[in-house]
Amino acid sequence: MNLDIVNSANKEDYIKVILTDKGELLDPMAKLRSVYPNVMELIREERIKATANSKTVATNIRERSKLSLFQSFYQDITEEECTLEGIEVMKKVIEKAEKVGEE
Repeated sequence: MNLDIVNSANKEDYIKVILTDKGELLDPMAKLRSVYPNVMELIREERIKATANSKTVATNIRERSKLSLFQSFYQDITEEECTLEGIEVMKKVIEKAEKVGEE
């Protein structure tokens, strides 16, 4: 810990800590609480970036067509492209599911 920060802060404040260290730390919450008993949250900077990436992926998924999502899923699972016949079958399934959903 930076001693200037430790000495200048009010030890009774409620704080949120963002760890920027890349390496593994042994029980960082306990070490922080030995100085700041009211630590409310402890997160790693890497997780903040991962969460931001997850939100971007979720937005991209919402913007894609159902057929496109199926094709990506199929390729991820089988490691092969979906055949034209498979695409046609899936189009019919999607259409039928959408009709049932409208009822």
